[in-house]
Order: sequence, then structure tokens, then C-alpha cells
Amino acid sequence: MFCDYAEHRRHYGDVSVLPTSVFFHGWQEGQDISIDIDQGKTRVLRMQGQTEAVDDGQTKIFFELNGQPRLMRIDRAGAVKAISHPQAEKGNARYLGAPMPGMVVTVAAKDLLLEWVA
Repeated sequence: MFCDYAEHRRHYGDVSVLPTSVFFHGWQEGQDISIDIDQGKTRVLRMQGQTEAVDDGQTKIFFELNGQPRLMRIDRAGAVKAISHPQAEKGNARYLGAPMPGMVVTVAAKDLLLEWVA
């Protein structure tokens, strides 16, 4: 149990300053929260909005920190990151496009130019 707590704290930092509803249900759009970061030091945050997760699994969070607009990019929990594979260049004779993905295991052809010269 303590190992879980220590791992959570190492990964996310001290979340004990978050309001309980934000910790359990997330920060909702238009919601104001106050966070005491030290004795006599309070930060007021207001959620403005967020974008949908893009191909890299990140989302943008728009919020105000003590009345100043801020933007932060975060990895969206559970977002599936798009995997990009190299594509054949059109018009380049050195590339051979394939209609379906695969891996070349063997090349069952020989260079006829080498046989003709020999």
C-alpha cells in the first residue's frame, strides 16, 4: 500500500493540495479552484476549456492562473497515439509502394545486369 502511495507521489507530486472533487472527478470547465501552495500563498485557477486529444495523444488545457491566461499541453490519459509509418515517395523510382503493410523476408530476384556483364 505504501509503495503505491510513494509511486503515485513520485509520478504526480503532492496532490494533497487539490480539492477532493478535482482529485476524484477531474477539473471541469468553468470551475474555480484555490490551491494553498504554502502558508499565506494561495493560487486561484479557473478552467477555460480543453481540446480533443490529437494524433500524438496530447491535449491542450486553457486556464487562468491568478487571472492570467495560460496554456498547457498534457498527455491525455487513455488516448491512443497514432503510429506513423514511412510512405513511398510518388515519382521516386527508388521506392516501391505496397498496397498493404508487410516486411521483406527474402528477395527472390537477381540483378540481370550483373549476369549480362559476367
